[in-house]
Amino acid sequence: MNWYFTPYSVSQCSKLHQSKLPCISLDVGAARSVDSLTCCDNPVVDNCCSTLATILNEIAEIRVDAAEKYFPSLLLYESCDSEVQDQCQPLRNMTEFFPFLLELSHFLSRVSLLFRNLLFQIRSFHGLEKSALPGASERKLFRAWSGLGELLALLLQTDKIIESRPAIRNDWNSYCRWAIVHLF
Repeated sequence: MNWYFTPYSVSQCSKLHQSKLPCISLDVGAARSVDSLTCCDNPVVDNCCSTLATILNEIAEIRVDAAEKYFPSLLLYESCDSEVQDQCQPLRNMTEFFPFLLELSHFLSRVSLLFRNLLFQIRSFHGLEKSALPGASERKLFRAWSGLGELLALLLQTDKIIESRPAIRNDWNSYCRWAIVHLF
């Protein structure tokens, strides 16, 4: 069974079904939910396409969040390096920065969870029974693998940014030492 993508709308796609050719409708000009973009006789294919498309849309949103919100804030964080700096300055800096770090932690957890989810979806897709979807194990899923690469790149970029900014590490370590002594 051959699949093809068509720019036709969902209503036009139903006319194509009469010709017994399966299709996945992509109406590029309209803002639609992922479920409305798949039009196929096979519910397994519809569900697989919907799931993968939803995950890939979330990866695109995460990539934008990282570029616009998280990476600039990490890159702009600086500690005061003057000699007259009091010992409490790193604590004040980190205390002000702490809400952002908490948000960053949630963001990185979301990236990690999405990575695991996409990996499990790819594994499940390739493990489909031949009767459910013939040739599933031969399908390449390039876009899904690319999405995994993008998520790994986000994790690595975040790690490299923090590694290259000793002020973040130093102030965080000072904050942790202070918190252990004063809060526990």
